[in-house]
Amino acid sequence: MPNQIKEKKEVEQYQWIKGDNQGTVETVKSTDKKFIVFESGKRCTHAVLSEFMLKIDMNNPVLQFDDPLAIPAKPNNKKVAKEMKEFKKALISSRGPAPSSPIIPLLEKAKTKKTKLNTRISMELPTKEFIDVLQQSWDDDILTIQAEYIVSKIEDPQEFLIEKIKVALSEWFHTSPKTNRPKK
Repeated sequence: MPNQIKEKKEVEQYQWIKGDNQGTVETVKSTDKKFIVFESGKRCTHAVLSEFMLKIDMNNPVLQFDDPLAIPAKPNNKKVAKEMKEFKKALISSRGPAPSSPIIPLLEKAKTKKTKLNTRISMELPTKEFIDVLQQSWDDDILTIQAEYIVSKIEDPQEFLIEKIKVALSEWFHTSPKTNRPKK
């Protein structure tokens, strides 16, 4: 009986890295001028292969992707509130002192008096009834949690506050003290 040496054909595999099939590993069944056809019946054109798929070999192992349909665990509101406070403290301490200006020492030495500035902030809020239901349903401080949540949605809270105070200062400065009407 003659020795028959069978050539072992190397299995060619690709992994979807983009699209609905992301993470799926496919084995090549056949190739033609336009498409690569996989054993699953799916196919991909050569033109977009490198955009949607990654060849799996010794140098490129199978990638792990997060499941986009997985529902993240519901965060503990007390834990989130505590983490927000720690984050704010770290953020404030990392910024350091306010930028230098020759006006700062003058402002620090100026005689001051307590003045109330009015500032208004426009925001999307749930109804009072909804907040009332939350307060009755949980022992947590709902208003503090909501306030911290709103601040977390502001891209740069310090810049946001600076703009609001600037508007309030401008209104205060340009208002006549006796009549509360704009100065002419």
